[in-house]
Amino acid sequence: GAHPVAAISHALWERRFGGDASIVGREIPINNRAFTVVGIAPPDFQGSFPGLGLDVWVPLMMQTALVPGGDRLQERGNHWLDASARLKPGVSRAKAEASLSAVAARVYQEQGGSAENSPRIRLLPVRDSGAGEFIGPLLAALLGVVAVVLLIACANIANLMLAKAAVRGREAAVRLALGASRARLVRQFLTESILLGILGGMAGWLMAQWTSGILAWVIPPTDFPVSLVIKLDGQVLLFTLMVSILTGLIFGLAPALQASHTDPAPAKKGGGALAGKDRGGARLRGGLVVAQVSLSLILLICGGLFLRSLERARALNPGFDAKGVLLASMDLFPNGYDAERGQALYQRILERVASLPGVERVSLAREIPLSFQGTSSNSLVVEGYQPGKEETPWAFINMVGPAYFQTMRIPLLQGRDIESSDTRQQAPVAIVNDAFARRYWPGQEAVGRRIQYGETWLTVVAVARDGKYHELDEPPSPYLFLPVLQFYRPDMTLHVRVQGDPLTFAAAVQHEILALDPDLPIFGTRTLEASLGAARMPQQLGGLLLGSFGLLALLLASIGLYGVMAFTVGQRVHEVGIRMALGAGPADIRRMIVRQGMLLAGLGVVIGWAGALGAGQMLSGFLFGVSAVDPLSFVAIPLLLAGVTLLACYLPARRASKVDPMVALRIE
Repeated sequence: GAHPVAAISHALWERRFGGDASIVGREIPINNRAFTVVGIAPPDFQGSFPGLGLDVWVPLMMQTALVPGGDRLQERGNHWLDASARLKPGVSRAKAEASLSAVAARVYQEQGGSAENSPRIRLLPVRDSGAGEFIGPLLAALLGVVAVVLLIACANIANLMLAKAAVRGREAAVRLALGASRARLVRQFLTESILLGILGGMAGWLMAQWTSGILAWVIPPTDFPVSLVIKLDGQVLLFTLMVSILTGLIFGLAPALQASHTDPAPAKKGGGALAGKDRGGARLRGGLVVAQVSLSLILLICGGLFLRSLERARALNPGFDAKGVLLASMDLFPNGYDAERGQALYQRILERVASLPGVERVSLAREIPLSFQGTSSNSLVVEGYQPGKEETPWAFINMVGPAYFQTMRIPLLQGRDIESSDTRQQAPVAIVNDAFARRYWPGQEAVGRRIQYGETWLTVVAVARDGKYHELDEPPSPYLFLPVLQFYRPDMTLHVRVQGDPLTFAAAVQHEILALDPDLPIFGTRTLEASLGAARMPQQLGGLLLGSFGLLALLLASIGLYGVMAFTVGQRVHEVGIRMALGAGPADIRRMIVRQGMLLAGLGVVIGWAGALGAGQMLSGFLFGVSAVDPLSFVAIPLLLAGVTLLACYLPARRASKVDPMVALRIE
């Protein structure tokens, strides 16, 4: 702490200091302490936590000056620190993990721990650490979904190219008859398809430029600097070009090979080159339709699972009422407040905000339930509970203000709420949740019992109903609520329950706080409902992305099926004319065409249904309140797909049924 220095991000340098190069060597205030700027990070560097955009880096030994609560480097039970290391050349991750785990085990045993409970060190690539542990799988899943949609589009275009190749059969036959080699004919068709793929890739590149910020829109508001920077640089452009060329090869190869196998003999006689000889092409087109339908169904069912999961998440009762609550976070530490002055300020803030018209209740809390905030737990001594061998009683901890349970509308099963009289001058009290009472005092009265927290003995004054604190699917866990007027924390969030839209009270609430201290940092002003989006983010992102791409895939598959059926009808006009001349009615023709298309779609549905079963099992960890084989998703969505494909088949069939038999019979 003797020489405070800092490095700042390139974005902060430009945003706050106008890109002034003389900032290096100057002092800037951080938490009301002067730090000398010694460096500016490169533009692309945001820190070693993927998904977080950090602005300032300071030496680790400055943590006592920046973070309240004592020297965390001396607290062996505090797991706040992450270590970054670069492996030596030739050293594997497994070897490094084993070496570090041996060191950790030795230190653990030196501190009195048993060998069998020694911790293991886990090494992760930077991309999988921090927020990247969630964002990495998300982006990988998104890439997989996009690849599936691209395959569907490739199958669609391949079908169109096959149809075009069939129509151009006479042209191919003539070229072969005039001496063109089959390799040259393949090159011609592939050149056309690759050019089409490159044009599509460039169009996609432009659309990506316009829509690259969409993913950040669905990130819920949080106090953390979440940053999803998507840069379309030269590497992305090269990747897009390679994918475009590969796509052109994929959907152009089959039509090119089909055209190259054309028999030139009919062309010499003036006949149709492929008339009646397109059975191989028809089977391939049918196979591509089956693939489109099956892939579309997989995406749609997975999207349906996430949407159903999001519906369940929104309907879940988290144990409190989030509607009508405004949040405003503050940090008293930079302004030099000690415990006595800070608790006095909290009381004055609560009084002033509570007096605002339209405010029903107001309180404080260290942790916001179901948010991106980390968890805090402590070991305890519970009066009357005999722990097992090597068992340490524990509970999650939250510091809260007076009337917190009334503000959050959390039912109290026994006892009273935290009151404004629960100050440092009074006997320390606590409120436990029902899971705490059941675990440590089963079948006994909890109110009046005592708990040792650190060096302080607390008296339980109430038991609150269990709720969801960190995750939607968490099991009931012991939770301990402590009065902030007795256990001071400088970083708290104001919870204001109002009548009407909470955001309309934001300016008035901030005005009342700043009237007491104009320099107090206030941040993260938002509604509690918006904050809950953090807990529902996997379901929200999954439903949005898979649902959107699933609908796009359904549209592509429908167009592809319609195109194949329309081409088939065009090729069978002569046959249709003969059937009608022999007595078949329009309804018979419609049934024949629709049956052919629905057989292809039905096969695709069966294959897709089986694939969706496997995909659902892979996604089960992201689902909430919904089985990976949810009956509604696995029944309703195939029926929807069947209805769309029926329409795609009916339109060409209807047109075929209106063919004039006399006209059709004159067609060669």
